Amino acid sequence: MKVVESISLNLSHLACFQYHGMKQEKLGTMLDKMTRVENMVTELSRILDINEDVQQIIRDAASLAMSDLSTAVVTEFTSLSGIMGRHYALRDGYSEQVV
Repeated sequence: MKVVESISLNLSHLACFQYHGMKQEKLGTMLDKMTRVENMVTELSRILDINEDVQQIIRDAASLAMSDLSTAVVTEFTSLSGIMGRHYALRDGYSEQVV
């Protein structure tokens, strides 16, 4: 069985997955969606005047939020989405605060 590469390297694979909203309109790739989420949490953190250390944790978490979607395990067993991402992130050295 192939071991997943670094979870942060796996993010580029999200560009291969199209994202469709509730009405099936094309909203770009999952990488596009992840980038929009990162931008939103960055802006909200700034508006809410969250300190810089916590903002970095929030940004890291947002960037990892969908990172496991292109892995073979999650593709095969969709109910493991997020669960596997946590395991991969911990394996790669991300802190408990991020995952």
